[in-house]
Amino acid sequence: MSGSIVIEIAIGLILIYLTFSLLCSAINEWIARFLALRAAGLRNGIDELLEDASETGFASLFHAHPLIDALKPTKSPVLRRFLPSGDRVQYPSYISAQTFAIAVMDMATHQTSPGMPGVAVRAVLKRPGELPTAIPRSIVSLLSAVDGDALAMQARLESWFNDSMERVSGWYKRRTHVILFVLGLIVSLVFNLDTFRIATQLANEPSVREALVKQAETIVAKADSGSGPNSAKSKAIANQIAGLQQAGLSLGWTEACSPVMRARSGGGAVPSAGDGGCGNLAASLIGIFVTSIALSFGAPFWFDALNKVTNLRQSGTPPDAPARN
Repeated sequence: MSGSIVIEIAIGLILIYLTFSLLCSAINEWIARFLALRAAGLRNGIDELLEDASETGFASLFHAHPLIDALKPTKSPVLRRFLPSGDRVQYPSYISAQTFAIAVMDMATHQTSPGMPGVAVRAVLKRPGELPTAIPRSIVSLLSAVDGDALAMQARLESWFNDSMERVSGWYKRRTHVILFVLGLIVSLVFNLDTFRIATQLANEPSVREALVKQAETIVAKADSGSGPNSAKSKAIANQIAGLQQAGLSLGWTEACSPVMRARSGGGAVPSAGDGGCGNLAASLIGIFVTSIALSFGAPFWFDALNKVTNLRQSGTPPDAPARN
C-alpha cells in the first residue's frame, strides 16, 4: 500500500470523526442547556469558594444578592422544573469577577466615603452579629490584609474569583469529556462506526476513498476562505452525514448483522446478502470502542487534524535534490 493511499485513508477516517464529533457536540450542548449544567456547575463552584452551601450560610446570602438575582434567567430548564433541586439551577451561567467582588464587599463590609477628592474609599469588615451568618475565613483573610483600601479589596476578590473559576472550568471540561465519550459510544453503536471496518472499506474501495478526500478538501477550502467548518447545527450535520452515505460509505446495520442477531448466533459471522459476511462481533465492538474514544476528542481537534493531513497530501512528495558533480 503506497503512502498516498495511507494518507487518503487517514483523511477519510478523520472526516468521519469530525462529522460525528459535531453530532456529539450538538447533543452535548442540548443536554447542557436542557439540564443547565453550566449554571449548576457555577453555583456549586461558588458554594465551595464561599465555604458554605447551607440554606442560611454566606453563600446562600450571596445567591440572593440583588446583583446576582438580576442575572438569573426568568425560566428554569424544562426537566429541572420537575426535580427537587430545580431551584438550584435557575441561576446565571456566567458571573463576572467584578460583579462577584462588588456583591461580596456589599455583604461583608461597611464602605465609607471620606468626602474629599483624591482620597480612597475605605471599607471595614462587618462585625459578628451584623450578618445572619459568619463571614467565611478566606474572605476575612483576603480583606484584612489591605488595611481598609476598598479598591485593593475588590482587586483581591476579583483575582480570587478568577482563580477559582479556572478550577470550575476544568471540572466542567472533564465532565464534558466523559459525556462526549458516552455520546460517542452511543452514536458509534447506532451508526456502526467500526474504525477497522471503515478503514478496510476505504482501502479496498478507491471510489469511496476519493469521494471522502474531495469532501475533506472542500471543508478545508471553506475554512481557508473564512467560512469555517460545518457548524454544530442539525441541518448541517445531517447534510454532512448524507454526504458520507452518498460517497458510498457503509453506515448503520443490516438486520442480519445487527449486534442482537450476531449475539444470538454466538458472536460469530452471520451471513448477509449485502457483503457475504458480517465479521466477528467482538472485533466490531473493539472498533466501535476505538471510534468512541476518537469522538471524545471533540470536533475542533479533528478539524485541526483534517486541515494538517489534507495540506500534507496536497503538498505532495518533495522532488529529489539534484546530484552534485
